[in-house]
Amino acid sequence: MTTTAYRMPAEWAPHAATWIAWPHNPEDWPGKFQPIPWVYAEIVRHLSRVEQVHILVNDLAAESRATGILKRGGATLTRVHVHRWPTDRV
Repeated sequence: MTTTAYRMPAEWAPHAATWIAWPHNPEDWPGKFQPIPWVYAEIVRHLSRVEQVHILVNDLAAESRATGILKRGGATLTRVHVHRWPTDRV
């Protein structure tokens, strides 16, 4: 048996921040993608009230879109950290 130092902590376990990838692939939500970034903004709004949130975005254009939605959605932007790191799925 191989062991590693990695583990998946429970949702309620103490942690320094939450990491998510910003949604960008409409195929992940066939015919329902339009509201998905706003759903993510709502999640980030709640999280950013109490902790740091790190968000992966594909590029500068995605960063601008995400930041605009987060701002309009009421996220605490001082606790939101955007990182350009391309992903193929969320």
